Amino acid sequence: MKNLLKSIALMIITLLVIFTACGGGGGGSSSGGGDGEIPAGMFTKEVAYSDGYVADSNLFSTTAFCHFQIYYKKDDIAGSGNINSIYLRCQTDLASAVSCSNVSIKLGHTSIADLLVDMTQNINQGKGSAVTVLNDATITIPAGSAGDYFEIPLTTSFNYNGVDDLIVDITRAAACPVAVSLCLGMETGNTYTKYRYSTNSSSPDNGNSGNISYLFHIQFKFAGGDNKVDYSMSPSINNFGPFTTDGDFNRVQVLYPAASIAGSGRITAIGLQLAEESAFYYSYKYTVRMGYSQYNSLGVHSWEDNFNQGSPVTVANSVNFVIPQGVPAGKFIWLSLNDGTFTYDGTGNLVIEITTMNATGIVKMGMHTTGSGQLAHGSSVDTFCNNVITEALQIALRFYGGTMDVITEENSNTGHIFNSDPHGRINLYRASELGTAGTITSVACRMHNNASAETDYANYRIIIGHCPLESLDSDPDNNFVSQLTAVNGTVSIPGGLVKGDWIEVPLSTPFVYDGKSNLAVWMGTTDTTGAGVTHSVKCTAIDSTQYAGQNADGIPGSVSVTPQDFKLDMKFKISK
Repeated sequence: MKNLLKSIALMIITLLVIFTACGGGGGGSSSGGGDGEIPAGMFTKEVAYSDGYVADSNLFSTTAFCHFQIYYKKDDIAGSGNINSIYLRCQTDLASAVSCSNVSIKLGHTSIADLLVDMTQNINQGKGSAVTVLNDATITIPAGSAGDYFEIPLTTSFNYNGVDDLIVDITRAAACPVAVSLCLGMETGNTYTKYRYSTNSSSPDNGNSGNISYLFHIQFKFAGGDNKVDYSMSPSINNFGPFTTDGDFNRVQVLYPAASIAGSGRITAIGLQLAEESAFYYSYKYTVRMGYSQYNSLGVHSWEDNFNQGSPVTVANSVNFVIPQGVPAGKFIWLSLNDGTFTYDGTGNLVIEITTMNATGIVKMGMHTTGSGQLAHGSSVDTFCNNVITEALQIALRFYGGTMDVITEENSNTGHIFNSDPHGRINLYRASELGTAGTITSVACRMHNNASAETDYANYRIIIGHCPLESLDSDPDNNFVSQLTAVNGTVSIPGGLVKGDWIEVPLSTPFVYDGKSNLAVWMGTTDTTGAGVTHSVKCTAIDSTQYAGQNADGIPGSVSVTPQDFKLDMKFKISK
């Protein structure tokens, strides 16, 4: 690699770093940077507490003004990706359509524990810029029945990360002709402040009015992203494989009804949630088949009979896979689906079959009770499954069109990525964290500074390649396989970014990622940059178990580096 790097002819290419708010912003392509040939998968996530109901008529009323902020928890949303529409729910019948003008909506990530009375403090508070997704528009609520949802299409999509909580900020600056009653629900014991509002245009951000019990029923429509299916915040431990050394439990089939998925489109990866922290590095080979079943619940049939509506597709075939040590309970690991294409039709009962071989250890996955026979388990060498239980694995389906995000606990930051002096770091991302094969067209780091200054960084370089190791080596030659120099020139960071926004760098030479290998990304400057400012980016430091050797300090192209135990936040834009 050293000789290769020395022989590279230096191209002076000035790259404009795209400002991508943590919320997405800018109306970016929902195809995840793709060429438009593959449509983004669509899915809907509903948050609708049901332990009690009340109505609200303030949001869309005959008063001249209102400003609402509504707080939705990440585990209630249970998804991530590009939000293109939101839906609210009528509490009563609406005899005729109602149009309300001068409506603006912002969406923003947040880390606050509770909504503050000063509503300016609830967004733009360290998790990125709030994004105006609808600006001074007229929305029409159609005639309908109590319980109907109505759509509010967004003119700018919002890239929700699924890691932070979400604020929906709605301002109406004109009276509606009649009041519309909206549905709110309660969840027993869940008493954070769920919304605040002001109806005084003279103090629009003074949210003295609020509620700790009831939350607006809402649906979020995603175009591409990760859909946690039938998600439970308190999963039980699955003792029935498939990541096991017991040959009697190394094959599972799980059935997911269409209603639990609430989406359609191409599925590029499957996420499984760990029920316990992984104790060691364990390796496997996995095979995944996907198809449809006419059964509403699985029985003790042959494995093939459960795929009784068309032929299943082998989407992954004998893929080498490592579950790293120290992955905490509750995190998802990702299985890449590179050997076949499966596009879910949105109506059928989906059956996912996972078979493992050559296992070196046991890692237990999360599951939850469904009330019907949704999980069949048994041996890969048998014709029939051994048993069917009333649980389902906690999975996430990655629909084409989103990004691959690695967002850490963010307990630290580093200034070695965008610095005035020669600095750099190699960052290692494991296949189990990524999950999707394709062409990587940009990488992004999450900013730690409170604000950005418009800055050019000369002599900037990004080297990216597959990595054969689970922890980085001090010799850079050992860290890369089939690497390429994806950026070599000047990188420009715009002003106007805030803490939590993403600094996105387009790759002048995109990288084809195989989805099965670990990935190394070396970012930094090879000489003085001419910049007078450092932009720090978020990471998690000193985690010798989960992130052992996941980062190495050293100038891109240097002959040796220093491995360290931390992980840098990274967002990958990828297309097929």
